[in-house]
Amino acid sequence: MVPDCFVEFLSRHEIAFAIVANLERGEVERFGETGEFQGYSLASTLFGDMDAISALNRSLTGQELPRLWGQGDVTCVVCKPVSTVIVGLMLKDSRDPVAQYQWSRGLSQEISDMWSDALCPSGKRA
Repeated sequence: MVPDCFVEFLSRHEIAFAIVANLERGEVERFGETGEFQGYSLASTLFGDMDAISALNRSLTGQELPRLWGQGDVTCVVCKPVSTVIVGLMLKDSRDPVAQYQWSRGLSQEISDMWSDALCPSGKRA
């Protein structure tokens, strides 16, 4: 469902946990360890089940992406590399809001490039 280079991307950017949801297929894949985020409901609020994911998708309509959600010191960067896929990147982040948003825009572009074959042309696609 995800490009072959996605796991390497997570490691390179020190993203502890990620969720990829395919809206068309109703599939959700999780990557990494949730232990660092125990007690935080952010991931389950945004990606808890297909109803939550559908609500998230509706909330993204007309919004500039990526979108950032935060709870305590946890940030979720939400990207849509293609119209049928939502990616959530969960991390602990201490950047100021402007730096955090600029950094997340780079992540979002890299993810979009992955799904469009620009970064890993032999990868699987969602």
